[in-house]
Amino acid sequence: GYGAGYMARIVGQKKARELWFLCRQYNAQQALEKGLKAVLVAQGVVFARTHDLLNLADQLTACAIEIPVARDILARLGPYAVEFRYLGVRAPEVSPAAAAEAMDVVLAWAHVSVGVAD
Repeated sequence: GYGAGYMARIVGQKKARELWFLCRQYNAQQALEKGLKAVLVAQGVVFARTHDLLNLADQLTACAIEIPVARDILARLGPYAVEFRYLGVRAPEVSPAAAAEAMDVVLAWAHVSVGVAD
């Protein structure tokens, strides 16, 4: 259907199949990470494997690429990369509305930055 084709155009065939068949969901931190990394890749930037949103933001800034969200939200969501992977680590409180807004802004920006039309 339309959704599957659209998803394939946005994330590529392989990732679309993975998402479709595994029904994998991503949290806000992961979505922001994927958006920031997509722009880095589109710009040809080679970066170390990381889940650190501030590190990714710094690499974008070093390339004169302005990020459309405040560093504060990246700093608050960043620890969720660790909390969801390792027991006992607590991330700061982030409201669902603030996380969703940051996700929407970064993913829309990433789509434009890598040349993907909605």
